[in-house]
Amino acid sequence: MHSLVITTLVSLVLLTHTCGLALPKSAEVIILAFAVSFIGLPHGALDHAVGRRLLRDFSPLSAYGFFFAAYLTVVGVVITGWFVSPLVTVLGFFALSAWHFGLEEDERTSVNLLHWLGIVARGGMVIWVPVVFQANEVTRLLGLILPGGDLTVASQIVEIVRFLSPILFLLTLYDFVSSGREGRAGNFVKHSNHIDQLRIFTFFILFSLADPLVSFAIYFCGWHSIRGLVHLREQTGWPASKMLGRLMPLSVAALVLFGIGFLFALNRNIFSQAVLQTIFVGLSAVAIPHLLLHVVTDSVRLNQFNGGVS
Repeated sequence: MHSLVITTLVSLVLLTHTCGLALPKSAEVIILAFAVSFIGLPHGALDHAVGRRLLRDFSPLSAYGFFFAAYLTVVGVVITGWFVSPLVTVLGFFALSAWHFGLEEDERTSVNLLHWLGIVARGGMVIWVPVVFQANEVTRLLGLILPGGDLTVASQIVEIVRFLSPILFLLTLYDFVSSGREGRAGNFVKHSNHIDQLRIFTFFILFSLADPLVSFAIYFCGWHSIRGLVHLREQTGWPASKMLGRLMPLSVAALVLFGIGFLFALNRNIFSQAVLQTIFVGLSAVAIPHLLLHVVTDSVRLNQFNGGVS
């Protein structure tokens, strides 16, 4: 059902794009900031519980102490990386995001290397497809996001991704065809092959044509994060009211931190640029430890399965 809803939404967005209708850029960035705060970030609100399961051999105090120390250390490294080595930080963020987006909606317990690369390439479409078809706009946006507005680094990032794009396209095509033959298990439910393929195709068109900020918001908040929240509810079995109560504090904290970061960025930038810097620097700072955590859990899941069948 979610695939059909998101495919319909994407189609409507593409229709408005064809008709030349668009929101002002300032409205887009404000909507994106609230969507990330209230939908994007909360889907990782129970990372500490995931970490506790990974460290179940330790006492609760030791496990939580180690988890939060490691988590906050990564947050600090990422924020520092935006200022010290933005090229490596952004490319690392892109690579981990592609891994996470791909693996999160594909829970097959056994895949070969080619399948795995296809999954990662398809997960990274929200990044590499806009770079291929809207290189100038992506370069401009990266220039706004990067501290100091370094267009040289922004251009280098775009050129590296464009260099890799033919391989990524072929791998995504392979994943697209294989999903039609085999189906794809996501969130423990097997999706309809044709609906899955339709969604991938419409996302590809969306990322090619629509404003990169709009397509990112639809994919990250409207697709990936909502799926993550549904997955959390399935895992916990909590009613909606309890889920909201557990997730709301993180959203409020995210808005407070967003406000602090925005005021800091506003001292050096115009309004829209300050909002974009705050969104993406802050998002990467909390997303990268979230992504690394899921890389570990994905690896453990696959190793346990492979160990069980060997």
